[in-house]
Amino acid sequence: MQQNLGPLGDALQDMNQRAGYAITSVVQPHLVGQPSFLDRMNDFQGRLLAAQTPEERRGLMTEQGNPVTDASLGFAAPITFHGMGPFGPIWKADNWADVLDVLRQQKTGEVRNALEHPQIGTVSLPYGTPGTGKSDGYGLSKLDIFHPEYQEILPDQFPSLPISSETENRYQLQQGNIKGAVRKEFNGEPLNWLISILDESKRKP
Repeated sequence: MQQNLGPLGDALQDMNQRAGYAITSVVQPHLVGQPSFLDRMNDFQGRLLAAQTPEERRGLMTEQGNPVTDASLGFAAPITFHGMGPFGPIWKADNWADVLDVLRQQKTGEVRNALEHPQIGTVSLPYGTPGTGKSDGYGLSKLDIFHPEYQEILPDQFPSLPISSETENRYQLQQGNIKGAVRKEFNGEPLNWLISILDESKRKP
């Protein structure tokens, strides 16, 4: 952290030490007028999609200073970067607090194996998009805004939720007022991932 950032820099260093991982690689660009992490990630993902061959994609992924590598260096174990997936960067974390921290901080990608269900197996949690609170949006960004009661359900109650129905690409879970949905794929790629989960008794009218 640069010394001339003053009290804000000192506060970030303190947060850095108490959180147990470095956040400066993501936060510092905002403080010195450089493009934000999300701007860099959007540009990087566009270049990755435009790559014509596996060799070009590998070159981008190993390119010095690419935003995915920079972000992964901003965390100490147990949070690690594990390549790119259908939602963007794949993060891996060893505990639920780190799952939430990395997604809220990066605002992109997914944490693989964030949840476990005895009938479904491992389930990823994407950051997703909040949507409007109706039948749209998905992932943590939707839960944080529209269904904050999920924190009373995940991850402890999730394994005990029975499958109420199943289709070709989705599991519906329900026990009393608690309802959840898990997709089996994203853009054609097989992957169990949490769409949403909520307590109907706490839904706002």
